[in-house]
Amino acid sequence: MTINYKNKEQEPLAITSTLVYTIPTVDDAVITKAEAFNYSTSNATIEINIVQSGGSVADTNKYVSKTVPSGTGLILSDIINHGLNTGDAIYAIAGTASSINLHMRIKETTS
Repeated sequence: MTINYKNKEQEPLAITSTLVYTIPTVDDAVITKAEAFNYSTSNATIEINIVQSGGSVADTNKYVSKTVPSGTGLILSDIINHGLNTGDAIYAIAGTASSINLHMRIKETTS
């Protein structure tokens, strides 16, 4: 069994839906860390969609919709330990330009 950890960052996160990561061919994948940091002087929002392979971003696959207070970080606990399959994709969007940094860690397991 092989375990790989992938660190994925978007700095800063765009105000249009942005592909953060697509799960490669693996037996199992799990989000082990997800944090957003707002380095602007105003509150800012972040949204994260987890899209099944072949799907597209929609309200029905939105797992995170949070406001991150100015100058603070937020652990995105809604998606930590979320299981992912080959071809699934993670998309994110910031509500304010040049305000949010996103950091994620994904554990991938193959036999």
